[in-house]
Amino acid sequence: MEDRHPDHGRCARLVEEAVFSAGIRRYGAGELGDAHRVRAVYYYMINAFCRPHFLIDISETINDKLDSLRAYESQFQKRPGSVDTPLTNGYIEMIESRERWFGQQIGAAYAEGFLTKTPIHLSNLFEEER
Repeated sequence: MEDRHPDHGRCARLVEEAVFSAGIRRYGAGELGDAHRVRAVYYYMINAFCRPHFLIDISETINDKLDSLRAYESQFQKRPGSVDTPLTNGYIEMIESRERWFGQQIGAAYAEGFLTKTPIHLSNLFEEER
């Protein structure tokens, strides 16, 4: 997945490579343990604002999420003498607004959006909450 921050895109590619390598039976010749098949990889939209593949209701934990972001105030708040960045110009407020908008899409107060490169398996479309 791509992101405004180059390290985030590189990290996604590292995860994809690790997931692929984890499934190779002879990778590491036994010293790394048995092969493991990862069922799915989901990508969180850190800086992106695009249509997510699925949404998770986070209404009960939105305050925890926002508090955890505020704990890194040096990254998210403009200080005298600091440089303007996309993170210091209302980033936390943007995240809260985005999650509120996503929540409206599923009838919740707040939701987080995720992306995936593989289809999601549903046993019965009509028994899943929509």
